[in-house]
Parts: sequence; C-alpha cells; structure tokens
Amino acid sequence: MSLNIYYVGPFDFPNGGAAARRIIGNVNTLRAIGASVTIVDGKYIKKSQVMNGIPVISVEERPAPKCNIFKKVIKYLSIGRNTTSYISAEAIKPDIIFLYSGYTPYLLKLMKFCSKNNIKLVFDCVEWYLPKSYLEYLYKPYYWNVEFAMRFLIPKCDGVVCISKYLESYYFKKNCKVINIPPTLSITNLPQKNEIDFHGKIKLVYTGSPGHKDKLEDVIQVITSLKDKFELNIAGIEGASTDNIHYHGILSHEKSLDLVSKSHFSVLLRPDNKVSKAGFSTKVVESMSCGTPVITNNTGDLDSFISDGVSGYIFNGYSTKELYLKLNEITDKLDESTYKSISSEALCVAKNKFESNMYTKNIEKFITSL
Repeated sequence: MSLNIYYVGPFDFPNGGAAARRIIGNVNTLRAIGASVTIVDGKYIKKSQVMNGIPVISVEERPAPKCNIFKKVIKYLSIGRNTTSYISAEAIKPDIIFLYSGYTPYLLKLMKFCSKNNIKLVFDCVEWYLPKSYLEYLYKPYYWNVEFAMRFLIPKCDGVVCISKYLESYYFKKNCKVINIPPTLSITNLPQKNEIDFHGKIKLVYTGSPGHKDKLEDVIQVITSLKDKFELNIAGIEGASTDNIHYHGILSHEKSLDLVSKSHFSVLLRPDNKVSKAGFSTKVVESMSCGTPVITNNTGDLDSFISDGVSGYIFNGYSTKELYLKLNEITDKLDESTYKSISSEALCVAKNKFESNMYTKNIEKFITSL
C-alpha cells in the first residue's frame, strides 16, 4: 500500500515515554504495509533527523520549559500552527495525517487544513483525561478542551484508532470508522527473562510515574505488611527504601525494562473509572513482553489478555484488602514449575497480541475504508 502518512502531535519523540512508544508501534505497523511515514513531534526546538529510516521533524510546537505562563498559554492556543505550516511547505502532501493527542486547539487547525488539502485525518485516541475532582472543571479550562474534543471534534475525523474497547465502542456508536489497536512493540528489542532465583521472597516491580491513575501507595502498604513474602522494586520516583521496598529513582527506559525482566511479577492497582476503562497500560504490555507476568486488578481490557493463574494474576476490585487476599492466594499456590508456565504463557500472549506486525491486515482494511 503506497501511502504518504504523517504522524503528528504534541509529544516528544523518541523520548516521550508511553506516548512515543505508542507511536513507534503504530508507525512500524504502517510501514509494514508499505506506507512511507514521517513523524512531526512537539519538541520546543527546530530539528530534523532520521531515526531507523523514519524522518523525525521538530517544529517548535510546545513552549520551552522556562517560558512564563503567559507565553505557555499563547503557545498552547496556537499549537498545531507550526505543524500545518511545515506540511504546507512540503512539495508532496500526505495522504493521511494521524494525530496523537492535541485535542481542541490542534484538532481545529488540522481539521481545517486537511479539509482544504483533501487529506484524511485520523485521531489516535489513547485515554480520556479526567481531573482528580469534578470541581477542577470549574477552574481548569484544559479539561473543557479535552471533553469538547472527545465528544464533538474527534467524531468529525475520518477515522479513530482506539487503544481500548471502551473507546472503540464509544466512537463506533458515534458512527465513526474505528479500529482497536492496543499498545504494540517489537519484542525482539526488549530484554528477555533468564533463570530467576525462585527461593526467598517473590520480587515485584512497579515502573513509571503513578500520577493519580495508579494506587501505588496502596500497593506499598500491602507489600509492607507482607514483608516476609514479597519485596517491591520501584523505578520512576524517589523515596525512602525499607526492608522490602526498594526505590531506584528515575531510570532510563532500558534500565527500567531490565529491572522488569529480572522480577517475578509486575504489580498494578488502578481504580475502576473512565480513565482506566479508556486507557491501556503500557506497563502491562512491556512486562508481559519481557516474560514477566502481571498481578493486577481487572480494569479496561486487561481480562482479555490476562487469564488468572494462566498468564498472570487478575482480580476484581481495587481495595487494599482485595490485593492483600490475592497476594496471599498466590503465595499459597505458586511454585517454580507453575511460575515458569505462567511466565511462558505471558510471553506467548504478548507475541500474539502486542507485536506491531500482528495488526497489519487490520490497519490496511481500516485505511482502505477511509
């Protein structure tokens, strides 16, 4: 399929965390069907480079870190303008633009630009932002912008790539052309699990920044109460280590994955709300792809990928009591042979569900329908 595609948005590439990894997974899928892909990211600098055969262009969309608040607001309201100006100057225009995030300011500019230039616009939808409290809607216009985009602008795009079944269902009911693609990657680029000592404590790991979407403090509380059975390694935040809680601070992505691959399980606890239903944890994808099974409560699509006691451990609810009971259940049943089987099955699921080349037929069919 000979297509010229631009993947754009206010992300930092390649060092933009889960966003950048989401994009490279989708870009690899698009390239696998023969498309030529250019990435235009949101860095606050101007830069042009080629990474693994992919042109990556930075056009100063986002404000510099030390800008004052007034300049940041102006920059945000005008976001997308530099991207459309760059594409306008190109001799060959894209057939399709994929927009990751960006919401109302970005969408308004791109919708007008794409309509004028006969370019298809696809939105890559990966979450539904919510404030900590509904009172924040009263004084944080950012959330108005998200709600307006999610409910009214995204349905006007030519298509929507949805990270979860929740989002797929929502936009399907809006009569959008949709495709469901979870976070994807290339498993060969990840560290694979070697033999892990199964004697002593079970090694758990959590990587990343919890924000208000992950109940990490509750996880720490439970693991502390089970200090004779478990230890927890945490990468991504600072903290005071204890006998069985070990903080590693901010690590590179590579070192974080190495820590994951050397652990028995990743652990995740999230409230069951719109945020967890609409999103899909990259932590789960990367952990299973390293052969490290996940212990998690059931949110979003996770029960479609994790079978309890087969490819990981999954339970309903998100209280400390429910996590405590699940961890005790695991220690009562788990032995070395069972663990190796679960680890092997987690990796098998990852190869079948999270490899970027598994979605080539689906994405080709989706693009043809636009």
